[in-house]
Amino acid sequence: MKDNIITVGSLVRVNGIKLIIIGACTAKDQSNYKLAYYSVPLPYGFMNQDSIKVVFADEVELLDRGYTSEHSDIYSTYFDMLDQITKKADADVIDKCMNSIKGE
Repeated sequence: MKDNIITVGSLVRVNGIKLIIIGACTAKDQSNYKLAYYSVPLPYGFMNQDSIKVVFADEVELLDRGYTSEHSDIYSTYFDMLDQITKKADADVIDKCMNSIKGE
């Protein structure tokens, strides 16, 4: 799975719209957390906070891979682990863990 993690700077298409990946995260859809990416529109990039969109990994078509180096392997490993956790853990369990980390 790690090789499927899309790196920063990658060009992707989601629902016919071209985007640039600027980061990764986990995001909650209707009931579960899933791997997702922060993106901005191509060719404009970041214009303001409203230009940042979160797209789920399973909706993304990779057009061109972005930045890669020995550091991108660390990034890919981290988000691969998060992706594996979201597939195995219930959303309520993840919410409880997040709240515990925040001290709530």
